[in-house]
Amino acid sequence: MGERTFFLKDGVWTESSYDGEETIDVAAYGTGYFQLVARFPDIAPILALGEEVVFALDSLYVRIGAQGAETLPEALTRLGS
Repeated sequence: MGERTFFLKDGVWTESSYDGEETIDVAAYGTGYFQLVARFPDIAPILALGEEVVFALDSLYVRIGAQGAETLPEALTRLGS
C-alpha cells in the first residue's frame, strides 16, 4: 500500500508498524467511518483492504471493525487541525 506494509493477522489487516499500541476504534460503515474517509480521503485505499483494518493515522492507530464508535471520535477530529 504505497510505502506502507500490511499483514493479515487473525482476519485483521494490520499495518506492520503496529505493535499492540492502544487503538481508536471506529465501526466499519458507520457514520464515523464515512466522516473519517471524508476528513482523510488518502486512507481510502487502506480501508479497501477489508472490514477489519488497523493502521497509523498521524501519531495514532485506528482500528476499523465490527465494534467501535459510530461517530468520529474526538481524537480523530483534532488531527490535522
